[in-house]
Amino acid sequence: MAAISNLLINDGVPAAHTFSPYQSVPPAWADTVANLAASLQATIKILGMKRDVKAGLMKFTIEVQIPVGEVITGSNSSGYSAAPKQAFVLKSQTTFFLPLRSTSAQRKDLRSFTSNIVGNPVFTALVDNLEIPY
Repeated sequence: MAAISNLLINDGVPAAHTFSPYQSVPPAWADTVANLAASLQATIKILGMKRDVKAGLMKFTIEVQIPVGEVITGSNSSGYSAAPKQAFVLKSQTTFFLPLRSTSAQRKDLRSFTSNIVGNPVFTALVDNLEIPY
């Protein structure tokens, strides 16, 4: 079993972000950006980890959330500006269904396909520009 530790992940710029663990059950990490409210930090979680020997399956979901804050305009006469509130959240979930009979090489292929598909031009156009494939 891998120990929970910091994750270093690039964004779309690309700029590296360090996600620090903030809980171990379920495993969860937060992007600790200075001067940004905790409620507006991006998070990564591994949800629903279940090894079902009877069904011969291991299942879990990786969830990424990026909260976006409201834009703050102006301040009061004392120069005070309220902390931004959450406007909306971008979220992705990827669920893995791994038969216990599968080999490490087969699971590696699934992970690689899943990782690489989101970099494919069809999918980048869908996510980045909301362009539906035809």
